[in-house]
Amino acid sequence: MKEPGFINLAEVAWKESNSSVQGLGLIRDRAREWNRNSFGNIFYRKKVLIRRLEGINRAMCQGPKPHLVRLEQELALEYQKVLNQEELWASKSRVDWLSLGDSNTSFFHASVNMRRRSNKISVLKDNMGNWVYEKEAINQHIVSYFNNCFNSPHLTQSLSPVDLPQLNNFQSFNLGDVPSSEEIKSALWNLKPFKAPRIDGFQPGFFQKCWGPGLSVNIDKSSVWFSPNTPVCDRVKAVQTLGFGESPKPGKYLGFPLDIRKRVSDFKPFVDKVLDKVENWKAKHLSKAGKVTLINSVCSPLISYFMQCTAFPAKVCQSIDKIFRDFFWASGTENRKFHLVGWDIICNPKKDGGLGIVRSRERNLAFLAKLCWRSEYERDSTWAKVLSRYLKDDGVVSRSSWSPLGKSLRVGLKILKQGLKKNIFSGKGTKFWEDDWLSLGPIRSLIQGPLNKNDHSLSVNNVARDLGVWNWDCLSFDLPCCIKRKIQAVACCKDRDDCDSSYWKLTPSGNFTLKTAYELLCGSRVADSSRVALNVDMRWIWRLHCSPKIRIFIWQLVLNATPCKTILAARGIMLNIVCPLCAAGVESIEHLFFNCWEVKKVWEVLKITPSNLSMGDCVNSWVKDNALLKTIKNLGVSHGVLFVFGLWEIWLGRNAKVFENKTFDAKLVGKRAVFKAAEFIHLNVNLAPSRASEVFSVGWLPPPAGWWKINTDGSCQNNLIGGGGVIRDANGNWVHGFNKWFGEGNSLMAELWAIFEGLKLAKRLFCHNIMIETDSLTAVNLITSCENRNHNQFSTLVSICKATLSDFSDVKVVHVHREGNTCADILAKLAVSSRSPLMYFDKLPPCISSAFAADLVGIKFSRSRSSVNALAL
Repeated sequence: MKEPGFINLAEVAWKESNSSVQGLGLIRDRAREWNRNSFGNIFYRKKVLIRRLEGINRAMCQGPKPHLVRLEQELALEYQKVLNQEELWASKSRVDWLSLGDSNTSFFHASVNMRRRSNKISVLKDNMGNWVYEKEAINQHIVSYFNNCFNSPHLTQSLSPVDLPQLNNFQSFNLGDVPSSEEIKSALWNLKPFKAPRIDGFQPGFFQKCWGPGLSVNIDKSSVWFSPNTPVCDRVKAVQTLGFGESPKPGKYLGFPLDIRKRVSDFKPFVDKVLDKVENWKAKHLSKAGKVTLINSVCSPLISYFMQCTAFPAKVCQSIDKIFRDFFWASGTENRKFHLVGWDIICNPKKDGGLGIVRSRERNLAFLAKLCWRSEYERDSTWAKVLSRYLKDDGVVSRSSWSPLGKSLRVGLKILKQGLKKNIFSGKGTKFWEDDWLSLGPIRSLIQGPLNKNDHSLSVNNVARDLGVWNWDCLSFDLPCCIKRKIQAVACCKDRDDCDSSYWKLTPSGNFTLKTAYELLCGSRVADSSRVALNVDMRWIWRLHCSPKIRIFIWQLVLNATPCKTILAARGIMLNIVCPLCAAGVESIEHLFFNCWEVKKVWEVLKITPSNLSMGDCVNSWVKDNALLKTIKNLGVSHGVLFVFGLWEIWLGRNAKVFENKTFDAKLVGKRAVFKAAEFIHLNVNLAPSRASEVFSVGWLPPPAGWWKINTDGSCQNNLIGGGGVIRDANGNWVHGFNKWFGEGNSLMAELWAIFEGLKLAKRLFCHNIMIETDSLTAVNLITSCENRNHNQFSTLVSICKATLSDFSDVKVVHVHREGNTCADILAKLAVSSRSPLMYFDKLPPCISSAFAADLVGIKFSRSRSSVNALAL
């Protein structure tokens, strides 16, 4: 019953049954089969596991091997499961002889079998001295014995009258009552788990382990709160009906106070929760890497729970950030320490030079924006329906109903609008100048000068003429070419009644994500502040082959924040800045890790020569160039790994010299770095499955008889997009072709435009059964998907492609690799380079004659793909 699979088995079997008797029988049958398949013969399994583990130990004595480490971990887990099964047998044997057994499975099996034999009657002797062996005869003999045991043919003595106690009517009536659930559970829990089973074969431990929660409303802990406007008669009626007590305050729901306001004091319990959590951790015993993990995985989620639907005051967010900041630097009111890196930098993403700790204020605003998004796109949920009662048509909470939630929604709506973009269907609900419907932002913000009076009411539908065609003459002045190219690639179905929608422009799918909203707010914060973010890509630090605490050390080093003496002196600390290792120079980062003659001895022991570093050189570039060098050096370890561990051991040796007055032994420091680097590499690297390359053939294949095949492709070069396509019959003969320049966009937009143009051409040629092939798997999935996603930038193109597909008798949309789509690829690239309008080719163009001939004769091209191979264990 300790196995999680057994609990799942019992739950599934119980749900499939209609009664308790049927459910217990079904559980029993499935448990037998599950036990046989899951455990089998544990004698043989244990013996094999022990021998394999002994073999691994002998092999590991010769040197650490990554695949053996992984195999040893797997076998150890399996061996522990076998021992757990032996523990079950030990409890069944009802003896406390673990010292004799010593995890000996055969011992426990013998004990159990002996106990079972002593509890089972296999033979009896009758009154005539004969032995009875048959089961039915034994049963009859036992019943006959007890039937005749207390019977006598003659009554020799009469009983005197006895005054026995009697039950009254109420007591006798209660004897027939069905026991309550509490009585049944109490009686069952008083039994030991592995007592003798019932007639159905189940021991009490089964019911104790698989007992359902039986959730019900706790009336003692429940209360009801009424609005001051609720009449007294309604209050009394509600209290009597529900059976709850009346509360003067709304109280809490799932730990969240419902009566919270804007006062800072209302948020003090939240801040105290974070502070209590941090104070329980011993900051001085944790590395900075451990602190970052605790902040991101424990503290931030804790406070994020309360941030989901309430706007926190800025002062409260600052208090939370201060708690995180002091915990990271192990600083406090009584023991203040230098914060060597600014908190704004620490809160940057890791790729931008930070540690990825979230800013409380921006996180809170992102949550409120998410709440507004959900209220719009989860309208069928109960909470959204209730909320819509207080919303205007534009989704804004009316001023008359400004509850704390309403105020939070107004704050979140401002953030949400920054990331929303209009998706054009008919274009009737989108203003041409004012709304954000291009990737450039509102067009009005891109031009200077006043607009005409009628231009403010101009919609996108007024300017659109047809799909991909626009009426520029209705505009009061000529737009720049870059804006025209963007507009030209937008699909607008002028004559359709579909309403325009909005989508989240920061994700390809158009769905809102908390991460992108937070990044949007952080980007705006950097733009609005005078502080400049680091324009250096720091992702390489977090890919180094070393422990997390060493990565944090490297991060401080490249930010010039390692607390060497010159850096501390620059911050106002009065101290001797002479190098403690050589006493011959000023301890700067350049001197400590490269120019010091004691440190040079360490690099000699490591057998690596770091590139030269002098005053004024960029420490970031020096560390990066050496740390990423993959030349194999000592003990099969690369130059970069030895360099990183060398820096770390030099720093540890320097600190031991300064704070513990220990001798800096360059030879010992170097050997320690080599040993730790080799150990880390052998135990942590190259455990991932190897990838092998698989070669297969790709070529164009003709469609079935009676079908036409349309090959389409899109091309994107410097954001200029175009598409092309070819239609061929079942014999591979040329039917028609096309290409067109669409404007400015992305590659997926080009693929969808090309498919639509190919469908239009096939419809014009009266093709009935068509097969569409494209090398864009994403486009195929969007068109063949049954989901109607109306909130992404491709939804209009996908919609018109699906609508056009319905005009054909039979349609197949399939994916083909690039080598089987060469003709369409050439026409698409030609459209972009020539910026040609829609061109039709009723005859084979010379530019694709060779590719067409190769497809016609069935020439195949080789293509490779990677496949994951498991380690040979």
